[in-house]
Amino acid sequence: MLSDGSQTQADFTAAMARREDWARTYAFNFLPLGYVDQTRLPSTLQTATIEAAATSRSVAGHLNKYLLEEFDLIGKWVTAFDDAVSRALALMPSSIFVEIVRFLGLCSAGQSIRNLMTPNDIRQCKDRIGTREFDFVLNKSPLIAPQKILPDTGISIVDLTNDNLMASGAAIVGCAMTSEPNALKSRLALKLPKDITLDADGITLSGPVASGLVKRVIREVAPQWHSA
Repeated sequence: MLSDGSQTQADFTAAMARREDWARTYAFNFLPLGYVDQTRLPSTLQTATIEAAATSRSVAGHLNKYLLEEFDLIGKWVTAFDDAVSRALALMPSSIFVEIVRFLGLCSAGQSIRNLMTPNDIRQCKDRIGTREFDFVLNKSPLIAPQKILPDTGISIVDLTNDNLMASGAAIVGCAMTSEPNALKSRLALKLPKDITLDADGITLSGPVASGLVKRVIREVAPQWHSA
């Protein structure tokens, strides 16, 4: 059950105590400091305060409560997950989540990258996205996201920026999460840089199709979370 109701922290703890992964789910709900992207932290927070939270449980507790209020998450708890994809995205570390989103963006730009012909264009592309990522696009993404399922964005080499790839990937995640409650989507969004949203602008994918794409990218990029 995904709840947007006014469930108490005590009720949540009791419910999650029966679950194998209750600790990670608890952290996803009540400890946003552990996964929120630094660019989303309120500008009023002092760097010293954030650093102090790393060594002081008291400071961390106050800061987590502040962030829950700041992002309007109080009373909106996630106590279970409807499928393996939403569970994996919620419970995986932010660094892995961001990588999944970026590789989804690479899938959406895949055909444009594979169409590059000249050695100079290929070299520029590798410099921009990385050799590992270039190999992924050539060898893996055609099977993960065939063009008939995920239309190419037609992106140019100069636009192959990390922000653009993240935006495209986040849109796919947004499609996959269309039917999920705000309690889940709001927390997932916090893992992304401030200017990246889960809005599915410009991408038309059904929830099941998008979820399938996300699942296949997880299997390739973070297999430990594919069946975790």
